[in-house]
Amino acid sequence: MNTGTEIVIQHKSLNKEVPSYALTIDGNGNIKYNGSDGAKTIEKHTQISQEDLNRIIHEFKDLYFFSFKDSYESPNQPSSQEQEQEKKQRRKNAKEKKEPKNQ
Repeated sequence: MNTGTEIVIQHKSLNKEVPSYALTIDGNGNIKYNGSDGAKTIEKHTQISQEDLNRIIHEFKDLYFFSFKDSYESPNQPSSQEQEQEKKQRRKNAKEKKEPKNQ
């Protein structure tokens, strides 16, 4: 049993055209899928044997999966920091439009 092990693969979409999803495999072989924003399947749970889980972990290690970065940004989309700055600027602009100007 690999109770401390958890593998999470997720994709967060910035638009409704590409689904967002997360797939989690825990150390007991429980698999949970959550989809949103246009995903055909919203939620699914299943379980695999310890043997299959060990095989998956071995494959991930062979692929050096655990040496990947925790997150990658799409080159065609702004970084999450840039997105946050854009949101703040939009909120500020909206607030300024709502406030009456003192003359």
